[in-house]
Amino acid sequence: MIWGGLLLVLVGQIWIPACHSAETTEITLGEGKRNNSLQMISEDGLDIPETARKSPVGRPEREPDVSGNETAVEGSQPQQTALPTEALPTSTAEDNFSYIFTRLSAMDAAIHRLNVQFHGMDVKFSQLSQSMAKLRTKLDDNEDTIASLSEMNIRNMKQVGQLEGCLKGRRFTRKCYLLFLQFESYPTAQQLCQSRGGNLAMPADQQEYISLAQYIHDALFPSNWPVWIGINDQRSEGMYLYESGYRVSFFNWYKDHLVSQPNGGAMENCISVSSDDGKWWDNDCSLRMYYVCEY
Repeated sequence: MIWGGLLLVLVGQIWIPACHSAETTEITLGEGKRNNSLQMISEDGLDIPETARKSPVGRPEREPDVSGNETAVEGSQPQQTALPTEALPTSTAEDNFSYIFTRLSAMDAAIHRLNVQFHGMDVKFSQLSQSMAKLRTKLDDNEDTIASLSEMNIRNMKQVGQLEGCLKGRRFTRKCYLLFLQFESYPTAQQLCQSRGGNLAMPADQQEYISLAQYIHDALFPSNWPVWIGINDQRSEGMYLYESGYRVSFFNWYKDHLVSQPNGGAMENCISVSSDDGKWWDNDCSLRMYYVCEY
């Protein structure tokens, strides 16, 4: 039986349209169902092209176009080309061991470099320590030299002061007196006398004091100025001592019907001499006045 129109063939549960012509019929079926359908169509008198008989299951034939490309049959899905994939490298125990060995070698090399640097630092530190020890030794030597020079300078100053005292001052038996016309307190005057190799004047007896008083009178005449000498009772009130620590064996206090020395009590502990008459006065040790040194 020849169909003039569209033939609907029921194969299983799928309706397949077919045309009564010599054109290629594309059927997407399972392998068993496709063979049955072709057999049924052949029995009805349809001409099945050889290409349809030999076509792979599930792959409709493409008609070649002018350009040489195949044209997909209407209703078919475009064929997707699978992209080639590269096989991922797999790590083996040998690769892991090689990586670990490489890392350990790099760490060992880094540790070696650090050890070399530390050794160099130790050498430099040792050299610096030796240099510091040498510098410390030189510093100690220089300090000793400075101390020696300082002592020598003090001795020289004292010798110069003694020579100056005897050259510029007045000699009496074994002593030389020199009057200084600078206003100083009693403690400062004593320090200055010592720095020049002497002390504040300490007349040992009455005769020596007469010579000292005459020298002061002559140096300051016609004025009348108080002058510090080396006698005080700072250690114990009323017990007068020389700067050398010996007790005073005589006194020459000023006395009249109005004033009698000493009268300062614990507030006035240092002795000054009046330049006009040579009398002694007790005064506050912080007062500033002339002073006379002995060498």
